[in-house]
Amino acid sequence: MKFLYVGMLLIGICIFPCLSYANVTPEVEALAAELDKAQHRIDANSRQISLDIAEIESRISKLTGQITYANEASKNIDAKYMKIVEGLNSINNIWAKLKEVQVMQGKYEERLNSFGTDVVKLEKEIEASKNIVTWVTAIVSVVVILVGLFFSQRFLELYANYRVICSRLPKEDRERMGVN
Repeated sequence: MKFLYVGMLLIGICIFPCLSYANVTPEVEALAAELDKAQHRIDANSRQISLDIAEIESRISKLTGQITYANEASKNIDAKYMKIVEGLNSINNIWAKLKEVQVMQGKYEERLNSFGTDVVKLEKEIEASKNIVTWVTAIVSVVVILVGLFFSQRFLELYANYRVICSRLPKEDRERMGVN
């Protein structure tokens, strides 16, 4: 559109000097007046367009600054978001490890309970073994006493026989052996 006005202006500048002022008729003057009005409108529009362009450039500059600020803020937000995601991943890892620890704790508690039942079984077996040892000790003691009695009776018989035999030995042999 600007080029159309500029083109018309150039055509008017080129054609107007070619016309002589002597041949100016009222129609030509009306056309010249219209051309002047058109030229004023073109100039006014051109100035307004220049002002509008300057304003648009100013707005574009402001928008560019705001877009730059928004992009930087977006980058900062993205960086903070990534930190939050890393923190959440870390928390999730901690929760997973905590669950593993809880599972291991449950297994340890089961093993502890099984150890408790094993201890109770062992205590019962030890008690049974103590009872067996007590009975075996009692039986062995009775057997030892009976064997001792048997052998003590035999010993007494042998000792009596020895004394009888020694009393029949000559006195010199008895002294040599240490028997009275």
